[in-house]
Order: sequence, then structure tokens, then C-alpha cells
Amino acid sequence: MLYNIAPVTDIKVVGKVVSLPVSSNPDYTKFILETDSYTVFGKPTESSKSKVLVNLFADRDNYEKIEIGDKLVLKGRLSKPKRASNPYEFCYATYLKNQNVFSRLYVQDNDFKIIAEPDDIVYKFLFKLNRLRKSMLKLHSENIKSPSLELLGGIVFGDDAVNPTSEMKNNFANSGLMHIIAASGMNVSLIFGMWFFISQILRINYKFSVFTGMLLVICYTCMTGFGPPVLRAALMLLLILLGKLIDRKADTISLLFIVAFILLVISPTMLMNVSFQLSFTVTLGLLLFCPVILSKIKNKILLTLGSFVLVPLIAQFFASPVQMFYFNTFTPYSVLANIVVVPTLSLVSFGGFLSCILSLVKPAAVYVVGFFDVLLNPFLSFINIVAEYFSSLPYSAIITPSPSALKLFLYYSAIIILYFIISNEKYRKKLVILELSVVIIFACTFINTNSKNTEVIFFDVENADCALITTPSGKHIMIDTGKAPYKNFSPAAERIVYNYFKNTGIKNLDAIVVTHFDNDHSGGTPFLLNNINVGQLFVREIPNLKSKKDISETTVQIYETALKKNVPMTVPEEGEIILSDNTFELIAYYIKNGDDNESSIVNVYKDNSGKSMLFCADVENKFLMKLVKNLPSDTAVLKVAHHGANNSVSDELLKHINPKFALISTGFNIYGHPDNTTLSLLKQNNIKILRTDRNNAVKFVLQNNKILVYSYNAGSKKFEKVYD
Repeated sequence: MLYNIAPVTDIKVVGKVVSLPVSSNPDYTKFILETDSYTVFGKPTESSKSKVLVNLFADRDNYEKIEIGDKLVLKGRLSKPKRASNPYEFCYATYLKNQNVFSRLYVQDNDFKIIAEPDDIVYKFLFKLNRLRKSMLKLHSENIKSPSLELLGGIVFGDDAVNPTSEMKNNFANSGLMHIIAASGMNVSLIFGMWFFISQILRINYKFSVFTGMLLVICYTCMTGFGPPVLRAALMLLLILLGKLIDRKADTISLLFIVAFILLVISPTMLMNVSFQLSFTVTLGLLLFCPVILSKIKNKILLTLGSFVLVPLIAQFFASPVQMFYFNTFTPYSVLANIVVVPTLSLVSFGGFLSCILSLVKPAAVYVVGFFDVLLNPFLSFINIVAEYFSSLPYSAIITPSPSALKLFLYYSAIIILYFIISNEKYRKKLVILELSVVIIFACTFINTNSKNTEVIFFDVENADCALITTPSGKHIMIDTGKAPYKNFSPAAERIVYNYFKNTGIKNLDAIVVTHFDNDHSGGTPFLLNNINVGQLFVREIPNLKSKKDISETTVQIYETALKKNVPMTVPEEGEIILSDNTFELIAYYIKNGDDNESSIVNVYKDNSGKSMLFCADVENKFLMKLVKNLPSDTAVLKVAHHGANNSVSDELLKHINPKFALISTGFNIYGHPDNTTLSLLKQNNIKILRTDRNNAVKFVLQNNKILVYSYNAGSKKFEKVYD
């Protein structure tokens, strides 16, 4: 397998594209390649059957030629997917593992070539199907423009057939309408429902209507690329309709579990798919509650109105915990937004699908599509307007911590007990008592038990610095913020730090200290300033922005963002206590008139237990020695300067500050960090060494009589004690 030889900087791979290429911007696409053979550094080709995720950086005109089923030869850099090394960090390695993918291949433009089209029945079918989808979308693009075109494509073909703009994604996500542009299971029901309604008006034979409806469902499932929600809905509906044809009644809940079993037998890893989990959770909720509640409504008008309200309401109750668990968001307007758009969605789903089917009649394709586009355009615009409106409302997407497994269990237990209370009169009193007990226990899980100790987390942000201090009084201070984003990859401040904030409920930072403006220390600051309330920003200097000479783009962004967000920027006095209360002090030291590294802010943190921590930024030892008289003589933790580079510490410095632990924030680099001389000096002074490249994120807890040290374990997904 390719995984066994990664990382490799020069490899040639031959294989077949087995997933639809997905593009997030014009210069980038990604897809899964099933490999046949590979060549490393020009050595003879070896046979290899494995899957690799290809990240192709190329012009759209070049990569759009790639189709599912194509055989390619590619040259690039092979690596292993990154495992989560920080709490609440998305584990890309696990995500790919669930798709049987264990390595990544980075390929540049002109380093790939299509050598053959699909050569087996399955991929020939998928190849032709994808080309057909593209040709249909191209026909629609003559009359429907963005973002209505992306909306129609998402409804009819699924989210892998179109690339909605980031603004459109945000609007639909924040309004609770994201399922619309992902070809959800609802669309299957809408398409069959509309067809059956029309067929009954036309007085078409009942069984013929059912049979043709089944064919339409199969066609739609193929067109959407077989996503889990569509597969679930299609299989369930087909089994129910098959029962209708042979005059058999089906238990819908039993069918739901049968369909889940079938899909998991075909692909067991689908169980970890968020879409799969959401689809079956919401469907179970609808199957349980809708019949028992609607059966109590006798008035037909109220019944119709009630179903419009009840379906999105139940869907919200069942989907929200899963949404919060994975995405840390709650969309309070989702029910209202869905009530408004569902009637329109019925017309768009059926009309868009029917126009695509009729467009297969080539002589009339242009006219048929044009006719339907004129009809559908106003409805598509209306749905976009609704999504934009609800997304723009205050608190449209509330950031929430990720609920624990216990919270999820108690929440769904309470809902299931409620179902039995509504449907079972015999044991209602006992069930009400049980319900109250579960609700009380559930409420108790929200009681906050804040630690009264200092906690400091050094995030694993590769060869960069980023630390979060939580004081005994509950203040949150960041010292440095990691690197700026690179090309298509988000900054560590977003992927790691902000994700941690969302999951732990941190909504405010009392301060950010940018020790200096090197990208690996300050790069995430603009993102944090834009996305979280920051009380103060401490910097080494405030340059003249009118003269941008010798000022990095990141530096300019920091100042401009701070000004826009009205975050006070302060240059501390040398030796000034920049933050304090009765539980801690944070002191800033630096050397004036030095270069960027040597004049970095050196921070000393002291808490009421008498313990201190020293954050040395990138200041070399010879400059630290100029400050040595101000540094604590009994340091609990030393954040080693400059990622452990040569000359970051000396025997004299270590003997003066006398640290018990040394933290080196580092990762893959070409500079030789950490240097062996530095490591040797630390070991000679009996200092315990923690490294983010080996220990992942590291947490220190300062208590009155001891220091607790934890390392993040990616397997157990929690901090585990290393020293105490």
C-alpha cells in the first residue's frame, strides 16, 4: 500500500478515478484515485492496489477534463493524512479511513495525464451519467444564472454536481436549509408525490402510476450520485411501493431499519457518515411522531396545515443535537424557513427533474429546458431570497459547544419517552415520572464546574507558536496564534483554536499577545479578531500603516482588522504587568531596538499558587540573558524559544530560571528544529521535555503543591496525564 511508503517527495502513480472530482475554487480539485502501480524516484514500477486522495492544483480548464472512471498517470508528493493532535480538531485521517483512503497525493498543474477512459460496466455507466448531468446543467445555464443555477443543480443532482459559492453555503447553512442544496431524501418523496398527484388527476391506472413512480425514483437516485439520504429515502419508498403493487402492508419503522442494515452491509463505513446519521435520525423521528400526533387532528384543513408545521419541527428536534455535535451550530429559524420554502421546493424538485428527463429528447431539449427554466426561475430566486433573509437575522446560527455522549443519550431518551407518553395511555403516569427524572438529570449536566487552577494549553500548530492561558478567575489569554492560511487550507486558528473555543463554550478572549509579527506567531490573529470578542491586543510596536514598506501582509491585516473591530492595540512598557487580578499576573519584557526575533515580547505568567511560566517567543539565549535578572528563578514551565533552535537556551540561563518542564512547539520544518544541542542542554539539567510534534497538544495545570502535565491522545480523544 502507498501508506507504507509515505511520505515521499517524488512519486509517479497510475490509477483510476473512483469519485467525482470536487472543486472548492478555480485553482483546485480533489478526487479519490484507485491505484494500479507506482514509481518512486524513478525506480521500477511496482503493483499497488490502494486508494489515495489526490489534491490537484491546476487551472479549471485542465482539471475539468477529468471524469470519474478515467485512468490517470500523476506525479507529485505523497503524504499520510494528518491525525487530530488537538482537542476537538477534525481528524482528516479518520474521515479518509472511513472511505478506505490512507494517503494523500499533492499534484501540480501539468503533472497529470489522462491515459484512458473507463473500461468496465460500472464506471462506464457512472462516466456517462456524470457527462449527462453536466450537459443538462449546461442547458439550464443558458437561462438560469448563479446562484439559482447552483440551487437547481443541488436539488436535482446533489451537492457533488455543483459548487455553490461560500456566500450561498453560509446562507443555506445559517437558515437551516442546507439539506435543499444536497439532494436530500425529502426530494425523493416530493418527486414521487408530485407524480402520483398528477397521475391521479389524469386518471392513470393506480398500479401503473406506482410502477412508473418507482422508475422515476430510481432515475433520480442515479442522477444524484447515490448519496446516503437519497439512498435511504429511495430504498424505503421502493420497498413500500413494491408492497403496494403486491397488496402487502409495510411497517415503516421496520423498513427503516432494514434499509439501514442493507446500506451498512454494502458499506459498513457509511455508519460514520454524518449525512447517514442525520438522515436516519430525522426519518425515525418523523415516523414515530407524525402518525401519532396527526391522527389526533380530525379537521382536514388543520391536518394539512399541521403537517406543514409538524414535519420541520420534528426534524429540528431530532437533527439539532447531531448538528451541534458535528458543526457546533443551532439554527433557530430552521422551522420557519422550511415552512416557507417547502411548497415551492415541491415544484422545483419535480419541475427540475422532469425537465432534465425530457431534455433527453434531443430535438426538443433546448425548448423543453427553456420552458421549464422560465417557470422555475422565480421559485429558485424566492428560495434564495428566503435563505438569505433568515441567514441575515440576528442569532441565525448560534455557536454551541459539542454535546457529550451522555447529553445526547439523555436528550434522545427524553424524546423517545415523550413518544410513549403521547401514544400509551396505560402507563402514562409512570412514564411522566420517568420523563421528569431524565429531564432533571439532563439539566444537571449543564452545571458548570470551573477549575480554580491555572490551565495552559500549547496547541500543536506545527512549527509555530500558539498557547491559551485560562486563569483561576476564568480569564482567557492567548499568546501567539499560529500561522496564516496557505492556499486552500484554513489557518490553525480556525481549524484548531476556534474549534476548541466553540466546543468548550469560550466566547471571549480577554487578550491576545502577539509576541512579534513573524507569520508563524501572528498569522491566525486576523481570523480570531474577526470571529471572537477580543478585549485587548498587545503588540511589540505599531508601525505607520501609510508606509507599508517592510511590513508583511499579515501585519497589515492585524492592524486593519483590529481597527475595524475596535480592539485596543497596546504596546506594553518594558516590565509592565499587562494583565492581572487577585489570582495572576502577566508581565511583558523585551529588548528595544532589536530585530523582529530579538525584540519579541517575553511573557512571564505568575499565579496565586506561586508558580510561574516563561514564554520566550523567538528570543535567542544571548538576548534572554540581558533580561535574566527579571526572569523568575523557579520556573514551573519554560516555553523554549524559537521552536528549540540552536542558541535558544544555555546552561547559565537554565540554572537561573530552573524550569521543571520545557515545552517545544514545533513540527515538520527545514531548519532542524529542535536542535540537538538544545535538547542535550535540557536533558543535562534534568528538565522534562514535551514536544508538540511528538506529544500533540500539551496541557499544564498549576496547582498549589504540584504541576499536572497532560498530552492529547488522538485515539481516546482526550488529554491523558503524563506527569504529576
